[in-house]
Amino acid sequence: MICPNCHAEIPDDSSACSSCGTPILRPKVIEPEVLSGEEPYGNMRGAYRENPGNARFTRVFYTTFPSDRGIPPACLPTFISLGLALAAAFKYGILAAIGFLVFAGVGRLITFFMTIRNWMEGRAINPWVLHVATWCLCWLLVAWLSGDLG
Repeated sequence: MICPNCHAEIPDDSSACSSCGTPILRPKVIEPEVLSGEEPYGNMRGAYRENPGNARFTRVFYTTFPSDRGIPPACLPTFISLGLALAAAFKYGILAAIGFLVFAGVGRLITFFMTIRNWMEGRAINPWVLHVATWCLCWLLVAWLSGDLG
């Protein structure tokens, strides 16, 4: 190892340079927190990854379906929204489908900011609860504006 101050050759395990006395700072390696050896939600290979000690840790942002194939879950709410808009088009007409997509887009923005705010406050909220509530509210708005709810 080379001293960053005087460029003298020093042993790799030394804490200071033997020539100039400059302390050698080493980066601290932090191991990931091992939660448990169990899978609380069944065999979800996308949500948990095995390490050599057979313990598991969670992956928060990049999960896949349990089969490790198919569309990522981040696209799933969009496809569900499009499917519901198509159903609204068949039931109430094309303007209702456009209205549903507008309401769903506004709802998606609101749920996104609510999720970020909750994460910053240290509270975890399941985004699917917000998605389902948004879809129900959007469907009720479209039905009401179409005159179906009276």
